[in-house]
Amino acid sequence: AGQILVDAGAEKALQQRKSLLTIGIKKATGAFTAGEVVQLMNEANEIIGVAKVKLDCNEVNNQIQQKNSIAAHANDIVLF
Repeated sequence: AGQILVDAGAEKALQQRKSLLTIGIKKATGAFTAGEVVQLMNEANEIIGVAKVKLDCNEVNNQIQQKNSIAAHANDIVLF
């Protein structure tokens, strides 16, 4: 199963029902593909939710510094 580690800013945005942008991701692990559901982890290594991603693991890691790249749409994210 894949996991995406998000920074504090992204965690706060997700709590406000925003989409997950790659700029808020610290790293992605696991061999997931686009359309799969992955775990969302915060900086304290807690699972904060799940998301159906629009990008595969390599694409997420390659686009971490890009500002307007959406990793998961708000409608495809469920927080715990």
